[in-house]
Amino acid sequence: MSKRHVFSAAIRGVLILSIADALTALCAGALGFSARSVFGDLLILEATVCLLAGGLLDFSKSAGVTQLRRLLFEETGPTQTGSRADGSSRVLTFFVMGILMLFGIILLTIVDVSLRHFV
Repeated sequence: MSKRHVFSAAIRGVLILSIADALTALCAGALGFSARSVFGDLLILEATVCLLAGGLLDFSKSAGVTQLRRLLFEETGPTQTGSRADGSSRVLTFFVMGILMLFGIILLTIVDVSLRHFV
């Protein structure tokens, strides 16, 4: 998977999650909750989950864990290099999604604080 494909997959994931967050925030706003708080909290939660999932995927594909798995289950044979490459592209996708969400949170916070200051 090329860098462009990883980045486009991360952008699609962030857009899908952001649309779902916006709809959830609008519904919560209709029920009397603060839509901004709900949207921000969901973005923080999803960024954390994406970064943790990327870290877990990276850990599960690491050489030490692979050797431990081979030792425990007495597997023999060559290791699959294609599986490692596919796993690293998934890890990169989750990390990019998490970083993009964190950048979005920072940007939205700056805009929110700026608008409160001027209004």
